[in-house]
Amino acid sequence: MTTLQSLTRSIALVSLSLLPCGCLEIEITTQVSRDGRLLRTEVVSGDSAEVLSYGFISPVDSTWSVTLGGPDERSFEHKASRLFFSADELSAATRDTAANTLPLRAQLERRFVWFYSEITYRERYLKWNPFGLVPLAEYVSAADLARGMNIGFAGRVPSKEDSLAKERVGQKWTEWMYRDMFEAYYAEFLKGARMLNDPSLPPAIVALHKEEIYRKCGKWWASAGSMDTIGVVIQSIFRNPKAREAIRSNARGFALHNAKLSLAAKIMGKLKRVTIEMPGTFIDSNAPNVDKNRGSWKGVADMSYAADYELWMTSRVVNRWVVLLTALVIIGGISAIFVPPSRDQ
Repeated sequence: MTTLQSLTRSIALVSLSLLPCGCLEIEITTQVSRDGRLLRTEVVSGDSAEVLSYGFISPVDSTWSVTLGGPDERSFEHKASRLFFSADELSAATRDTAANTLPLRAQLERRFVWFYSEITYRERYLKWNPFGLVPLAEYVSAADLARGMNIGFAGRVPSKEDSLAKERVGQKWTEWMYRDMFEAYYAEFLKGARMLNDPSLPPAIVALHKEEIYRKCGKWWASAGSMDTIGVVIQSIFRNPKAREAIRSNARGFALHNAKLSLAAKIMGKLKRVTIEMPGTFIDSNAPNVDKNRGSWKGVADMSYAADYELWMTSRVVNRWVVLLTALVIIGGISAIFVPPSRDQ
């Protein structure tokens, strides 16, 4: 596991505080068959009818089997499942789909070792940050990553200094997320001012107030529902009604920005667990939790927000046909040795 992947695991809770999570939980499971087929299942559960209106993270269409139910009358469960005949088919299902789908690349590798075959299945969740204007490295250095995650200190209880370092990394991560969202908003506002082309609100004046806009709008950058409030604040900063007109001039750009915020709110914190179930006997995995041949990961959507995140498991299956063939060869050999050849009378 890379340092950045370790970081995203530890600060998942910090990321969740930025965006409304609601009461929904999503679990995705992939059951791998020994012949390479993949049964993909997504379950959206919660205690309200929002479960039905939420939809799915997976690219669910008419090729999926969808059911609605729940363990009791106070719980709702929306379930979708589909059998994919290869890892490539699963990968293709998340390619060029709607924006509310987490992109992933699945891969299945098989290594033949005579009586056994080792099967390795991978799911790489691709970086899905819809903004991406500010590099994370500008806020969290490699040294901070290493110290914050206690790299090289495995096997001992973290010191107070280690815990404080991890907290600082979390704070820097939070600042980066807000700043990244703000830069996307500011780019649209500046574009709107240029489209408005009003002498009382030239781009140069907008640039002079950039940091004031960022500072006064606080945590509202993470909420699509706060865009009107931000508009009011911006107008008060410039003391010019043309500021609101600049926003309206670039209605299309701000609609796209709001869609990106809605995507982050839809995904961030909702996907609670991803599970991979392998055939045969478990060998190895990067899963933090393994139960027999099932590995599970938490916070996958949060971890893949800023960088690709790969899940993998390896198991061993018996090649029955090789065992049978070997047995037949052995039996044939024994027969050739101990059974005398027939003689012509």
